[in-house]
Amino acid sequence: GVLPRERAKGYGAAGPVGATGLGDTATSSAGKCEERTAVAAGPLAQTTSENTSNTSNTSNTSDRHVGPDLPASDSTSTVVLSELEARIGSRLINSSDAVEVRQFDAAEAELQGNTTELLRQYERVAANSDSAADDEVARELNLTVQQQRELIDAARNARANYSEYQLARANGNDTRARQIARDLLNSSTVGNETAAELEERYEGLGNSTEINTTRLTENLNRAQDRLTELQNTVQAETFVTTNLTVNATAEASPTRPLRVHGQVSANTTGLPNGTIELVLDDQVVQTTTTANGMFNASLRPITVAPGNRTATVRFVPAPTSKYEPVRHQTDVRVTAVTPTVTIYSATHSAQFNDTVLVHGHVSANNTSLASVPVQVTIDQTPIGTTRTNSTGAFTVRERLPASIQNGTRKITITASEANTSVRPTTQEQSLRVESTPTRLTLRTTQQNQTVVTVSGRLTT
Repeated sequence: GVLPRERAKGYGAAGPVGATGLGDTATSSAGKCEERTAVAAGPLAQTTSENTSNTSNTSNTSDRHVGPDLPASDSTSTVVLSELEARIGSRLINSSDAVEVRQFDAAEAELQGNTTELLRQYERVAANSDSAADDEVARELNLTVQQQRELIDAARNARANYSEYQLARANGNDTRARQIARDLLNSSTVGNETAAELEERYEGLGNSTEINTTRLTENLNRAQDRLTELQNTVQAETFVTTNLTVNATAEASPTRPLRVHGQVSANTTGLPNGTIELVLDDQVVQTTTTANGMFNASLRPITVAPGNRTATVRFVPAPTSKYEPVRHQTDVRVTAVTPTVTIYSATHSAQFNDTVLVHGHVSANNTSLASVPVQVTIDQTPIGTTRTNSTGAFTVRERLPASIQNGTRKITITASEANTSVRPTTQEQSLRVESTPTRLTLRTTQQNQTVVTVSGRLTT
């Protein structure tokens, strides 16, 4: 979450601040010079003023600040940040209100132009603040505006798809209606996921700034309800309900794959030739259901971080299929292994631009490991990268660059990467780098009595 910002920044008092906020005619105490940052109707302007007479604070009719009155001890930057928060918050609320009445262009316009400039101003002021919390708030404000834009796009797409969907159904084009319905369900799902993340950001900003996020959250919840209702309506009108039963192992490692089996059915009848995907983090495997809807799949976690993870089994119907997509999630404990890197062959001697070849194999507990990233370096210079194939073998074949020094150098082969279920392991080989004879040809041209141009070519 975002840490609450402290009012006092250690800048020292910037002079009295009137109860009406920024934009007032501010004066300093007798004999003192006040430096203040003013937020006008447009961009921030840095102004300084001097006053050597005893005067009292006066005010105009402009509203400087939304939220509790600021104590006089607050620094200039705190006052400015509070004003910027109020303005950015106002635009977020206006945008949210526009989404509520489906005015998506107006909602997007609220977050462009001046809002972008306000965010930049906030970043600049926060960067000069003594509080790290201000920088974090600046980051959260930017992310909140970005995610609200994403929500607007998702809501706009969902409404557009729904209009197309209704037209296709009215024309009796069920195939087209199902295609559009799948797009609509996808955009609605993305919208609800974005809304859930946005709600967390609203909550964080409500705790760390003076932005009142109550209306934002209420509008957001209603938008989520509308998207969910839209999904349910389209799903009930268009698709046949499918059922997915899954059994899965509770543990997995690169040498003990995650195994799942089950059935996809509709109205108690198995669905043949259906696509099943098994997903674990960024790894995905596919299989096809049998004539009675049964399936088996296995996945070896290679790039997955060890620990408690969630695997997803999902039925992915064809775009024109009448069956609804369905998914099942299962918990799995992923453990890591330490691999063995075996070098079958490697270049022992080379000159500049010669081919350096490294051929080897990665395994663990006598099990070949596929898709493991492999990097080859000479001393500290990266030469090439690849991944092991389905049998655990790899080959790196690259030219020796001119930057490698002569003499006995060290080839390092590193298998895997940090924070994966295959622990990084290295193997080393020696490489003798021979000097390469070179030839330098020069050409001189006398431009005048004092200037001679020299050009040439270095070859091997």
